[in-house]
Amino acid sequence: MRIEKYFYGVCALCLLLSCQQVAKQVDTPVLPTKPFEMGEVVITKGPFKHAEEKETAYLLELEPDRFLSGFRSEAGLVPKAPKYEGWESLGVAGQSLGHYLSACAMYYATSGDERFLQRLEYTINELDSCQQANGDGYLAATPDGKRIFKEVSAGKIYSQGFDLNGGWVPLYVMHKVLAGLIDTYQYAHNERALAVAEKLANWMYGTFQHLTEEQMQKVLACEFGGMNEALANLYACTKNEKFLALAQRFDNHKAIMDSLAVGVDDLEGKHANTQVPKVIGAARLYELTGSKRDSAIASFFWHTVVQNHSYVNGGNSDGEHFGTPGQLNERLSTSNTETCNTYNMLKLTRHLFSWQSLPEYSAYYERAVFNHILASQNPDDGMCTYYTPLISGGKKGYLSPFQSFCCCSGSGMENHVKYGDFIYSEGSDSSLWVNLFIPSQLNWTDRKMIVTQDTDIPSSDKTVLTVKTE
Repeated sequence: MRIEKYFYGVCALCLLLSCQQVAKQVDTPVLPTKPFEMGEVVITKGPFKHAEEKETAYLLELEPDRFLSGFRSEAGLVPKAPKYEGWESLGVAGQSLGHYLSACAMYYATSGDERFLQRLEYTINELDSCQQANGDGYLAATPDGKRIFKEVSAGKIYSQGFDLNGGWVPLYVMHKVLAGLIDTYQYAHNERALAVAEKLANWMYGTFQHLTEEQMQKVLACEFGGMNEALANLYACTKNEKFLALAQRFDNHKAIMDSLAVGVDDLEGKHANTQVPKVIGAARLYELTGSKRDSAIASFFWHTVVQNHSYVNGGNSDGEHFGTPGQLNERLSTSNTETCNTYNMLKLTRHLFSWQSLPEYSAYYERAVFNHILASQNPDDGMCTYYTPLISGGKKGYLSPFQSFCCCSGSGMENHVKYGDFIYSEGSDSSLWVNLFIPSQLNWTDRKMIVTQDTDIPSSDKTVLTVKTE
């Protein structure tokens, strides 16, 4: 079957291969669509394929032992290599390793390239050794982290927003590590990664479960990434109720969530990317528990950020912070649109599209992935931006490959190996949703069908879908 469709402007296409989808109002979340597995979609050509190739070549240049250096030293083991520079040599050491695990696992799932599997297995084995040396499930590269969490567990808690008991966002870093372990299990089927993740989460449960609500709010005042999401995902893998209970504690940051739950935009002046990951966690908890509060938080946050705080390229924030809703013209600078923010907004969009497959979600995803994520990478050497300036005369600055590790270099490792993540979705009625016009091939395992998309949009207004089936 050969289908040709000419497009005048950008739109959403739903190719119905069976009955028409019917929305259902139910009390528990029944998702009308779901994304395909990572290995079922591959990019075939064009700028997205080029970006993927540049990123995977860079991943193979990176040395796991340098990412592991801080984990070994904090566990009392001798490092096998010096730390990388940038954040990896500062108090936020360790977050890059989590992103590295996720990126390698995702690309292995997509490509089957054994080189990435070997790196994953080596890194997980090393983390397991570090965890065993710590003796209690703790696993981190945060300098002085054991002292920090010992004080927190005893109820001595203080924070000014980006520190917890003097340590630079240790829970933010731990979230990246936990997420990387879970991705390694899910995408590379590494059972040891799951075991390390479970031990770490059990240690967390022992550290936080006895804190009072007042004490826990003090903990949550320090940026903690998407710890609620990672723990929810771990619960989904293990069905361990302790992990769900802990995820719900991290989901209850009252200073942010209470306003969002009742539809109040109280984001002005707040650090933008501190908030997006915790809302992704709320979205994931809605999918697992049916919590109406969590679904309201995720939906309202997405709409208010996209409609009132986002620039034309799909990014948000100036100098990492939200401003006055709907007033962006006076917030054009060299520090617009932090790349991590859009990385996280796309994750949130993917969740919401699965709940209610509306064109506004796929249209935003398309706008952001073409105009910000793809544009955040230097096509010559694969290096990424921290900011994408929107002021007239602004110039993008790219991070260096080995000296400037930070949050956006970490999310950048993932961004360019998962372009196939949202091109297609599968409807609960076995319909196929084509959300993005990117040259790609879908191996639809359940339907024994191969769908190939050939396009050079936006250079033209045409895409061709070829469907092969028995």
